[in-house]
Amino acid sequence: MKGLAAYLGLDLPSFYSCLDTDKYLTRQNGQLTRIEEDIKSGDQLGVQSVPTFLIAGPMVDPKKGPYEPPNGRIVSHALTFSALRDIIEQELAKAK
Repeated sequence: MKGLAAYLGLDLPSFYSCLDTDKYLTRQNGQLTRIEEDIKSGDQLGVQSVPTFLIAGPMVDPKKGPYEPPNGRIVSHALTFSALRDIIEQELAKAK
């Protein structure tokens, strides 16, 4: 990962410091980190790969957690812009 960071031209001292300290993986005062929250929400929604698009589908309520409104659609693969647009248009047409 460090080689990729150098290749991408990232600020290496900052990147290494963040990576080496596990800043975003460590719990703060017993609370889940943002990464842990995102992973938990994704697991509850059935996300198994990236990218995953939740189109007119599963949502996350900050107080209640993940829920699925009717007629939702999960797309778990990379799409061209036109393919994604077509899916969104299909879902919008269903909602009318």
